[in-house]
Amino acid sequence: MKHKLETVSLKKLIPVQEERVLENFKNQVDKIAAGEYKPIIVDKHYKIVNGHHRYTALEMLGYENAEVAVLPWTLEKILEKWSNKYKRSINCSNPKGFSQKAHCAGRKKK
Repeated sequence: MKHKLETVSLKKLIPVQEERVLENFKNQVDKIAAGEYKPIIVDKHYKIVNGHHRYTALEMLGYENAEVAVLPWTLEKILEKWSNKYKRSINCSNPKGFSQKAHCAGRKKK
């Protein structure tokens, strides 16, 4: 996927997800402590697409900067493209899971 790698201030990053899964958070703290974390993925306005647990762990550990992979689109455009690709991948003859079954039944999210 097209992106550019940068090192930016944590203050520049915009988290968009509030929940954190404790186990995922602990894993990220361990990886960061071992120097093995992957770049946080952000949109072109530095909204976090993937990496909220890494962001929180870096912040908690006192880091001021983070490695990021900047995508050339907005978060809204990324979600729209992913949603359309996901919907096209659903086989309504054999839907998998609750959300695919709901989609095939014509139900919409509120």
